[in-house]
Amino acid sequence: ASVAPAREGGSVGKGCYPASGTPPPRNRILIIHEQHLQSMGCDVRLLRFIKDLLYLNQEVSMFFRGSTPSKMRQPKSKQLASILQIADFEEDELRKGLREPPGLYEWTTAERFGQLMGKGYFNMIIIFLWFWYDPQPSVTELVLPLIRAYSPPDKQPFVALLSDDAHAIRSSRLGEVEIHPATRDGYNERARNYWIRQRNMYRLVDMVMYISAMDQVAEKESYPFIPYYRLLRMPIRAFRILSKSTPAPMQDRSFLTTSNIGFIGNGLTPTNHLGIQWFLEHCWEDVRRQLPGVRMRLIGRPPGERMRDGVQVPCVKTEDPHCGWAWGTVYSGVEEQHGIDEMGYLSAEGLLEEVLSWRLMIVPVLRTTGVNTKILVALELGIPLVITPVAASPFDFDESETIVAFASQAADFVQQTVSVYTISWLWTTLSRESRRHWEDLATHDPARGDVKNVLSTVCVATGPTGYRKWVHQPISGEPATPALRLPPRNCDPTSLAPSGSK
Repeated sequence: ASVAPAREGGSVGKGCYPASGTPPPRNRILIIHEQHLQSMGCDVRLLRFIKDLLYLNQEVSMFFRGSTPSKMRQPKSKQLASILQIADFEEDELRKGLREPPGLYEWTTAERFGQLMGKGYFNMIIIFLWFWYDPQPSVTELVLPLIRAYSPPDKQPFVALLSDDAHAIRSSRLGEVEIHPATRDGYNERARNYWIRQRNMYRLVDMVMYISAMDQVAEKESYPFIPYYRLLRMPIRAFRILSKSTPAPMQDRSFLTTSNIGFIGNGLTPTNHLGIQWFLEHCWEDVRRQLPGVRMRLIGRPPGERMRDGVQVPCVKTEDPHCGWAWGTVYSGVEEQHGIDEMGYLSAEGLLEEVLSWRLMIVPVLRTTGVNTKILVALELGIPLVITPVAASPFDFDESETIVAFASQAADFVQQTVSVYTISWLWTTLSRESRRHWEDLATHDPARGDVKNVLSTVCVATGPTGYRKWVHQPISGEPATPALRLPPRNCDPTSLAPSGSK
């Protein structure tokens, strides 16, 4: 079997923190994902991470759990193979044979995956952790036991999980603010379920990486036994919603040319529809009393919307308690006459035109994990933000500076919203500072430094061989040296039954 490429740069310590301009030691890395890469936010960020690894002289292969139709793959398999520097790639290699790395592989059977692990090709494995197919197990749950069982004892890979969310903690936080009893019970049950599953998975890994420092801190308190916790932030431009080719004519924007209050978000996402429901329930009446004629403009798929065979299906309240943005409030069904406009999904051009007309944008997200990308649209376009501290935490706002207006209670939200809407100098300051903060975020790329830090950690943990001696976490009550009684060959199994048993 092939072995991982030799470590360039010397032994532990000496080669793990190379001088400026010197690439880190080279690793043979396998990235495992639930699906082929597609044109969606998390996959765009994963592809950027892969390109950073390649830039830093790492060898990268990929393994996909599910088979994705070719038309949905982005990039296409051959293009991805080219990015990974895989020579002479053929599509049928995904499910046949076990090509020596670098390669692209697709799940067929546990036996085939075990054979791949048994070759000891990879000294580092990175798994993207999601629970997309519940109640089916995630790909992480499928492959982790096989990685540890089938990898050669002297070639155990360094295993890292990449998490876009603190899954159990997120469900628990959603349960704190959900008002529908059955849905709230579901969040709380899911939080318990995820906590147990994550604990079992984390006992088999060496590192967990997060895109948000908030998630990293929260999970470190819940799972203190993981050897390494690291940040793996993504560059802000990788989260960008606006098209790169879309111009932003902000020179014509001024306080008096704007009106109304807006929000951007997918209403099917609980953090969004819970936040807007809370704002409408607790703030909207007071805001309208102080700002006669103001309207709330909501961009994004409304809660409860479903697509069937490409056709939009109306939400049925008896089937889904979260129907429309005003669900659970007195405005449900009579939104328009109470100043609430559901805009639905807009094109990039329509989004730009609409958002530039707003006086301000609210982000009343009370409980969240991960990164709220909707904030970036407002920052880039200089739209003043009234936002909760928890939603703003990944974006490095200095609370001593006037960049956004913070609010976490209903009274604060009403006051900040009315102040920004009516005071021209405050609006102008927030608009200018939002844009300046966007420029600072866009020009500062923390991602590559985080990738180097991860690779340095792997180098220190694995040593000159590139592999790690893995020792499983002890189980309470487990003997230090388990006595394993195996039957002799050609033995009658009934002869092993305990005395007196039938």
